[in-house]
Amino acid sequence: MASKKVLYYVGKSHYAEAEVFRDMFDDMKCIDIHNQPTTDIMTKHDVLLLGGGEDISPGLYHSKPCQYNFGPTLPSRRDVVESLLVRMAKERNLPVIGICRGAQMLGVESGNMLVQHVTGHERDHDIYFTDYAKRYANIPDVDMGEYYPCLSSHHQMVYRVSDNIMPLMYSVPQTKVMIFSDTQVIDMTGGETDLYPELEMFVGVKRKILGIQGHPEYGYIGHPFTDLSRKIVQHYLDSWE
Repeated sequence: MASKKVLYYVGKSHYAEAEVFRDMFDDMKCIDIHNQPTTDIMTKHDVLLLGGGEDISPGLYHSKPCQYNFGPTLPSRRDVVESLLVRMAKERNLPVIGICRGAQMLGVESGNMLVQHVTGHERDHDIYFTDYAKRYANIPDVDMGEYYPCLSSHHQMVYRVSDNIMPLMYSVPQTKVMIFSDTQVIDMTGGETDLYPELEMFVGVKRKILGIQGHPEYGYIGHPFTDLSRKIVQHYLDSWE
């Protein structure tokens, strides 16, 4: 087990995400800091978790909203709070885990884009480890040649345009159309899927960040995706010591 002490998370309504990982922390504490947006109270042994929720404002990643985007035109208070916390964590070299929307925030704050609308991710689907993960991750007690059922519910996802993150897991093509904005629509039916992989998990290159697009809290201890997510989180917390 990693010698982490406290898991800090954003938003009382997202306690379920924190609860999934709670027993990985020495003193079993999960503390909501939504109304106290600072990492000053955190030590080098603590972890910040960003949970799921509404769409991130396209204004945060300098894009125009498409018709399927449900986020505000200008960044919301939560957008601003989470963006600030991620930057503070970067300055202090603190680890950050992002679940669903949280993963998207980590993607944006790492210089990447969001696909504003995808289809096929409102249900369970199979995910696979990338070649990068197979070569470099070396996660204990995980068969990286297997596929895993992902517990998922999202219509947006990170589109990697920066080498600041590396893909760990991807899904087989679920999407017929990727919408970045009303003026940028990618038709996936013409053999474009290899060019636009559907990212499910990623890790920071020089930063202690881990993005999980799916929802491990939708499952239970013993569910393949929940257990997989816990093992991956534990592996990176250990490696970041």
